[in-house]
Amino acid sequence: ESEEKILADKHSVAHTAWESMQSSYKNSQKVKFGKEMISIGKAMSIKSDLPRAQRRALHAELMETYKRISFVAEGELNAIVKNKSIDDELRGYKTSYESTVRGYQNDVKSIENLVDVVTKSNSLSHRYFKVKAKVLNEAEKSSDTKITMADIATGIKRAKSAKKDVSFEEAVGMVKNSFGKAGPEFADFLDRYLENGQIDVYPKQGKRNGAFCSPFVGSDKTYVLLNFGGKQGDVSTLAHEMGHAIHSDLAKGQPAIYEGYTISVAEVASTFFENILFDELYEKAKPDEKKDLLLSKVGDRVFAIHAQTAYFQFEKKLHAQVKAK
Repeated sequence: ESEEKILADKHSVAHTAWESMQSSYKNSQKVKFGKEMISIGKAMSIKSDLPRAQRRALHAELMETYKRISFVAEGELNAIVKNKSIDDELRGYKTSYESTVRGYQNDVKSIENLVDVVTKSNSLSHRYFKVKAKVLNEAEKSSDTKITMADIATGIKRAKSAKKDVSFEEAVGMVKNSFGKAGPEFADFLDRYLENGQIDVYPKQGKRNGAFCSPFVGSDKTYVLLNFGGKQGDVSTLAHEMGHAIHSDLAKGQPAIYEGYTISVAEVASTFFENILFDELYEKAKPDEKKDLLLSKVGDRVFAIHAQTAYFQFEKKLHAQVKAK
């Protein structure tokens, strides 16, 4: 126990402080977009739905910005990976991922089997991206047969009836309507969060990228962070994060020791509410809109399953390289 206390005490300076510094530094940067300078958060939220030339130009600006500040990321990465290697060795873990798997209350062998099965089926994601490249090129009237990193997350909107942008008010209406069909109390959760200011909606300078749900134990409120950019994917993100929020608030009825939950369980709640929204949108969609919705849904699954597994494989190799060299 005394050794664990030492490891816990040094974690904030050997890991958290490095991580926080790099995140704050990155999110304080601005990138050129046309004649203006915009935050990295805004750039990330609008990039995927820009026309091809603008999309690829903004992507190049982002990569140049990351390159300029990469010396800080290098220091962070070396410190964090080395610190983890020391901790794993002291605790007797045989692999770089064992502590994470156990922390999530999963079984190491099960995770290894999952990674193996998904990796062997990567041809599914390759097929998806070939289809996406074809559809994207047709939609953008391009003869280019390839897809670049700038295009990976680009939304597909071939349907003439599809709206280009969605306001946050419209997004709330869609999510609330779908939640209400699952149960009126779920729609009430969303109303309450909006009334109490528990959702940070728009991207701004210095704000972290992505989306996140931050639950607190007991009577403290749960908060949701978004970077809403008015795209269809942002509507799904609202439903996803509110799934986490509803789960967290319902868990507050438990004694504090039982209030927590594993990542595996958490993602069941979030994807459940995301799927409720999808079913609602799909039911109301016109035939050409349904094709776009299905392609986007398959893309979401590719990112949730194949991409996450690829990230895992990358980190595993990174830790092995640092340990060996």
